Amino acid sequence: QELGDGDILAAHSHPENTDEYVFPSDFSDVERYLDRYDAVVLGHTHLQAVERFDDGVVFNPGSVGQPRDESSAAYATLDTESWEVDLRRTSYDIWKVVEEIDKRGLPPGTGDRLLPESLGQSQARGRGGGNPWNPGGRRR
Repeated sequence: QELGDGDILAAHSHPENTDEYVFPSDFSDVERYLDRYDAVVLGHTHLQAVERFDDGVVFNPGSVGQPRDESSAAYATLDTESWEVDLRRTSYDIWKVVEEIDKRGLPPGTGDRLLPESLGQSQARGRGGGNPWNPGGRRR
């Protein structure tokens, strides 16, 4: 499918190591891919951010279902003509969703993954196992 006059690299996490988190502070670590691509789109951290470099743009659109930086759903649009990224947010009743997840019998802690630091969760980058954004459990 023709998107524009450039190429986009989309990767869930680091383009070469799918287990590696690329936090917004680390976007310069993937800048080298802008030699071949006009934009690099990353995920995995669920942290919405954008950084513009001389050769293009690196961004993480965030997460609609599991934002890690606040309680509103995060997404982005990319203009493939200007290569401008527009980071967007929309709110939803996060507690209603967490309660519905609990009611449906999903594995314990599944709903807790939706709770960002701004709702009292600890963001523990790099801790092994489980959810690094909610190691201490839910607080309401």
